[in-house]
Amino acid sequence: MSPTPLKYPALKPEGCFGIVSPSWFGGETFIPRAMHGIRYMESLGYSVKIAPHAFKNRGHVSDTAINRAADINTMFADPDVNAIMCTIGGTHSIDVIPYLDFDLIRANPKPFIGYSDITSLNVAIHAMTGLCTINGPYLLSDWAEFPQMPEISQDWMLKLLTSSDAPGEVPYPDEWTREFLDWETGEDRTRRRHHERNTGRNILNAGQSEGTLIGGCLECLNLLWGTRYWPNLDGAILFIETAGDLKSAYATDELMGGLELTGALDRIAGLLFAKPYDFPEENWGILERLLRERLDRYDFPVITNMDFGHYSPTIAMPLGVQARIDTEMVAVTLLESPAE
Repeated sequence: MSPTPLKYPALKPEGCFGIVSPSWFGGETFIPRAMHGIRYMESLGYSVKIAPHAFKNRGHVSDTAINRAADINTMFADPDVNAIMCTIGGTHSIDVIPYLDFDLIRANPKPFIGYSDITSLNVAIHAMTGLCTINGPYLLSDWAEFPQMPEISQDWMLKLLTSSDAPGEVPYPDEWTREFLDWETGEDRTRRRHHERNTGRNILNAGQSEGTLIGGCLECLNLLWGTRYWPNLDGAILFIETAGDLKSAYATDELMGGLELTGALDRIAGLLFAKPYDFPEENWGILERLLRERLDRYDFPVITNMDFGHYSPTIAMPLGVQARIDTEMVAVTLLESPAE
């Protein structure tokens, strides 16, 4: 059974973002980049509050699971914080889940924003409270982009945060980038990354459908199977991206096979797949062929080569809102806002 959908109050001008690091310690390592992102947010009129353990370093993570969870709980409880954004992803955000105060979160709904490893938290929080969490841009990866965050990412993200009106059609970037500029040497702050033309979304299964958006990183979704944090996928539009751990089309398809064994594909109303991250381009066609073969037996619409994954610009996707897929128009439309 799904919890009653819980929308967050629309973000006001001059609202405050709380910064947390439930996974990797990137905020501590790349302070200049983090500060560039914070200054850019402040230039838009927002204030920023950094959680006590957000810029710590405990090896593979920012701090203990208890402290990382305490930061999240504190930000939800803080009346001066209006939205919560993760610094970056990484690994082991799943260890935070047992220490989250879901009653506190339910009583203080706020946007909770992140993707990749943060999928575990987005999905668990939504499953336990109904809160419309957001698979969306990070401080380090996105808001700190040089010279500034891509306009299409920023405008769409702020629309989801600040307006209670139905957002409408999910935007399609004309260009995207896979180039990485070294954060450690400061190369990332010397020029804009090289971009290439977006070649268009691909239709694997045609059709139209409506359902509740649920999804995130495939690797992290599968970690939640069999737990009480697994989402209700009945009639859902499932969106999936990959985090770069799966550089093989066959490994990615195998994880889709695991998802299929859960019965998820028998219950959903549609499937959206983002560009596979850090994936040899020659494998993209192989993955599309494997997905087509696996999904051919289902009658729900499927669109691939979407832009809500790790590449820039990233397009935010809220969990828990009604959406429509129309492959004739090659469009995904949000029928309601996660804000009220």
